[in-house]
Amino acid sequence: MRAFVLRNVVIGAAVCLAPSAVVAQHADVLLIPDFVNGVVATGAFDDDSGMVLSMNQQVFEAEFGEADPMNPNFADEPGFRALPGDFDDSYWGFNIIDTVLVWNGTDFSTVSPYSMTINLGPSPDITSPAAPGGFTAGFDIPVGAGGFDDHLNLFLDAPMDGSADGIYLLTLEVYAEGLGASDPIWFVMNRGLSELEHEAAVDWVNANLVPAPGSIALVGVAGIAAVRRRRAA
Repeated sequence: MRAFVLRNVVIGAAVCLAPSAVVAQHADVLLIPDFVNGVVATGAFDDDSGMVLSMNQQVFEAEFGEADPMNPNFADEPGFRALPGDFDDSYWGFNIIDTVLVWNGTDFSTVSPYSMTINLGPSPDITSPAAPGGFTAGFDIPVGAGGFDDHLNLFLDAPMDGSADGIYLLTLEVYAEGLGASDPIWFVMNRGLSELEHEAAVDWVNANLVPAPGSIALVGVAGIAAVRRRRAA
């Protein structure tokens, strides 16, 4: 597991370090500058509690249709979060580093018949690669001051009826100005199946795709409310 230097984690709050299991559902992706290795590291941030849940997380849950019940193929979670000072006056970005896979009830060995398209504001539409192991370059997203809370628009390119119900796996990497790409991060995205099935798919990704875990830090963060949230209609 990478060792890294974390800046500006605590803003008016004490730090509590404790071992933790893999963080549960619906956390945002926390982007962390790893200056030791020259890359972006990823953790987990909870909007509701204003807490940094983990400084080492690669698997994140999402629900299609949650942000807009009229569009079961749309999601804008998980978001991407950075704390004030970590990427100020620079940029971050992402790439899609595999085709979309679909849960077959046992694993994610099945290629999805549907691609995913991603955009944000005036950015171009980015579509996932068709072939396993494929690569689609994403785009840079400018960062001002005070951290950020960015939410990409994620679209499953599928029929709007129930025929596309399933659990889909999107694989990304993230980077930032002056820092190389992160290890892979996985979005396990549910469309119309039970939470029990969704959790089974998440457990499979954690057990089979993520490297063996080390200790995870739990960090309390106060004063994060000033971080802006960016979405695009």
